[in-house]
Amino acid sequence: MRSLVPIIENRIKRLVPIIIIAILLFLFLVDFLFAMEITPHNINDMDTLMRWLNADFEYALKIPDNPQNVEEMMDKKTGDCDDFARVVSHFLSEWGTSSDVIIVKFKDLGIAHALCIWKDANGTYNFSSNRKVVHTGRSEVTEAIEYYYPDWDQIVYVNEDLKEMKKIRR
Repeated sequence: MRSLVPIIENRIKRLVPIIIIAILLFLFLVDFLFAMEITPHNINDMDTLMRWLNADFEYALKIPDNPQNVEEMMDKKTGDCDDFARVVSHFLSEWGTSSDVIIVKFKDLGIAHALCIWKDANGTYNFSSNRKVVHTGRSEVTEAIEYYYPDWDQIVYVNEDLKEMKKIRR
């Protein structure tokens, strides 16, 4: 009867290269998946920005509001509507797209909501509301806001410090 030792050794010798290849493939896939992590440095379109904001950031309403600058928001990964609007505006500016941060005030509600609004290549307005983008298909700001917020009363354009620059009343 033949000894089993040479048979087992031969099978192990054949399996070692397969095991090594499997380990290397696994390490490559892990490295690839971590390379796909979204960071501010590899965000170059609105879909990626929204995925990042939805995955890594928390909405937190603060009363009274203490607006954060973009760097603070990205460090803390939490903010309210004006903080999200300014982050989106920052990225649009980096991509060469002009945008405005506006505050929409609502009729009879006593509340307001900050948005980042910009025109797309077709000349129609889009806006971000916290962590989503609304494509309005409208070419006038008032029509774009009306499309999504029919009960708006005022649209207030603000600067980086949220100081009023211009106001549109209904």
